[in-house]
Amino acid sequence: MSPTSIEAVVQVELCSSEKSEAVFKALLVEAENPPDPERGDIRVERKDGRVVARIHARDYSSARALLNAVLTLVASLTDTLDNIKSDCENNTPGAMKSHGWLRREEQRPVD
Repeated sequence: MSPTSIEAVVQVELCSSEKSEAVFKALLVEAENPPDPERGDIRVERKDGRVVARIHARDYSSARALLNAVLTLVASLTDTLDNIKSDCENNTPGAMKSHGWLRREEQRPVD
């Protein structure tokens, strides 16, 4: 017998408000554009310095898919932000240019 709905809650506490804001905005986009709204939905909020994603799904398979989407997005985004920050701190010019994260004094007009 399968339950009528499944709920999962993911709480993410990040080390900076910048990362927290980026994760919140990314999850908000995911929540507003679900791949299959009939299978379930994601609600995102900020609570006590954390980003909270509440997953509501019609069955275990849907819950697992939505949970994987949320966790993958959070992991990818935090890894990317860490790499960009590291590149900028280490003055890696190629990486900064490829990510568009040049410091103001290094920006030059494009010919």
